Amino acid sequence: MAYKPKLANLAKHIPPASRNRLTHSVYDALVRYGEIPVNDTYRYLQAYWKKQLFYASYGHQLRKFKGIHRGQRCFIIGNGPSINQQDLTRLKNEITFVVNWFALNEHYDEINPTYYCISTTAFFRDGSPELIESNQKLHRLLEDKTKSATKFLNCDVREYVEDHNILPGHEIYYLNHAYYMYVARYGISRDITREVHHGNTVIIDFCLHLALYMGFTEVYLLGCDCTVQYPAPDSPGSHFHPDNPEWNLFKKLEEGDNPQKHSDSWYDNVTRDYVTVKNAFESRGRRVYNAGAGGRLEVFERVDYDGLFA
Repeated sequence: MAYKPKLANLAKHIPPASRNRLTHSVYDALVRYGEIPVNDTYRYLQAYWKKQLFYASYGHQLRKFKGIHRGQRCFIIGNGPSINQQDLTRLKNEITFVVNWFALNEHYDEINPTYYCISTTAFFRDGSPELIESNQKLHRLLEDKTKSATKFLNCDVREYVEDHNILPGHEIYYLNHAYYMYVARYGISRDITREVHHGNTVIIDFCLHLALYMGFTEVYLLGCDCTVQYPAPDSPGSHFHPDNPEWNLFKKLEEGDNPQKHSDSWYDNVTRDYVTVKNAFESRGRRVYNAGAGGRLEVFERVDYDGLFA
């Protein structure tokens, strides 16, 4: 196979004496995003400039969240089926993060989550009739039940949300989800005002990025079971609620695909991301714990959920 030059190599030809403030920024971008062949690098450079534009036009507004929960603890609730085995109403006076279709939970009002995160763009777009119906159902659910929760959505859906008057009167903030900046490779983002890196799950994409930025000392994970199975709906073990339509619409495989291969690949990838998250927190003197009931996530020390309220 013919050699494909990398932008990182080309960047080295910029003489050090010529790297003023502007060219030094360009040099950093080329080195950081250029460790792949030139013909594959466009999307990385696009992400770099998007980050700069996002900060200038909007991202700086997120600085209000820096350190606002310093020294406190929080609970991040995933949508794995194990949460059906735990009394989530004990969280009603805690700071909580929930995600995606958690509004289906029968105890939502009693828990009264603090933050609601949705990193995917799929829930805020047009498409097939069944996709539109599903998304409208989610929007109604969010509008009716979640107004007290501060929302964090993907910046790519901002125009759609505003144009369609979705969630009027809700407190919504947008994060720049850098899809091609994988947490396992680039680490957890240090500055959410510019970008958050991709971690194969909204728990990492948004929740854990926010928890680190907000200054939490102890983070407890619930329902992060890592038991995703392909394809749905026939495969059990992916979601706490039977009415969740996400897997039917977004996780379908092509005919002939190996479901187990996809499940194992996702599990391997997300595990590497969680290891990176663990190291990022511990290097700052903070901890992430798994307070869930069962599941496959073994990266973090397990703790007894009920014992946290003794």
